[in-house]
Amino acid sequence: MYGHILKYRLKCLTKDRDNMFWILIFPIVLSTLLYAALGNIGNQENFHQIPLGLVAEEKSEEVTRLMNATDLVEFQMMDQTEAQASLENEELIGYVLMDEEMKFVVQTKGMEQSIARLFLNHYRQTVGTLENIMRNHPEQMETVVNRLETRQVFTTPVSAARAKLDPMLIFFFALIAMTCMYGAYLGLREAVDIQANLSDLAARINIAPIHKMKTFFYSISAAVIIQVVIISVLLAYLQFVLKINLGDRSLLIYLTSVLGSVLGVMAGAFIGTVLKTSENMKNAIVTIFSLGGAYLAGLMNFSTKYTVAENVPILTVLNPVNLLADAYYALYMFDSLERYWMNIMYMIGFIILFFLGTYMNVRRRKYASI
Repeated sequence: MYGHILKYRLKCLTKDRDNMFWILIFPIVLSTLLYAALGNIGNQENFHQIPLGLVAEEKSEEVTRLMNATDLVEFQMMDQTEAQASLENEELIGYVLMDEEMKFVVQTKGMEQSIARLFLNHYRQTVGTLENIMRNHPEQMETVVNRLETRQVFTTPVSAARAKLDPMLIFFFALIAMTCMYGAYLGLREAVDIQANLSDLAARINIAPIHKMKTFFYSISAAVIIQVVIISVLLAYLQFVLKINLGDRSLLIYLTSVLGSVLGVMAGAFIGTVLKTSENMKNAIVTIFSLGGAYLAGLMNFSTKYTVAENVPILTVLNPVNLLADAYYALYMFDSLERYWMNIMYMIGFIILFFLGTYMNVRRRKYASI
């Protein structure tokens, strides 16, 4: 009996063109478009020298010393008129005016301007200290210069991350999580097809000589199988066609995706059985659940994920899409799996909640007449 129901539910679900488009075709198309649009986003974070103008009457020893003081800044000698014009055309982020006192001229505020200002302040302090020592303690000058040239570091940098995160991956983690949650459409379809007041097929199923709970969970297993196949296809497409590096924990990534598929299907079944509304309204709720969750998890703008975590942290736990996306993030970024397992436990909690809610509603659902 199980094999018979499974076979025909697989046929029914795969022949539903609308669901198959949104669950299979749409994620692949969206991932391709994301890759085309964001393929070089990680390169935008690469270091480049900060362009500064340097206005001085001549290339004196002091000017040469300033220009050679750091590789962080690229100085360009020019007159003040040219420097001001370049600043207004945004060719420079600012310029240094070598007058009686060194002046730093900027037009707007920003990170690069702040970094350049910090460097110039540090340079002025260092030069001022050396001049003061030269005047008052010239015999200590050589010792001080040697110490400045060989600065001792008393700390050792230790990174908690196991890899450098490409910002593009935030989008793809959210996309994979959203695709898992699209399994809710399959779960909703199975919930509708077991409720006699919603479809003719469900009416025939309810009068069949088999317990409707068995029929329902046989059908749910078909939905899970289809969703697991779909998420497997998407992962293969991302890794082998688009060549996106999702990390070296491939087995855990796949198992997490399987768990996410189960979560998505059970979420749809829960929505389909608990809410007493029309099928169209339930479909709309599933769409809001999956797309809205993906938006909060960073699919449209990766900074949204951090904004939500900072301002409404409870949503990071109540949003299953974010839990799944964050599990992928933890697998990629950290040696420790503590954060990963925390997300997994929350996901299992949601699965149990959706399962119990679905079971209680299907089990007690009675019809006066069919």
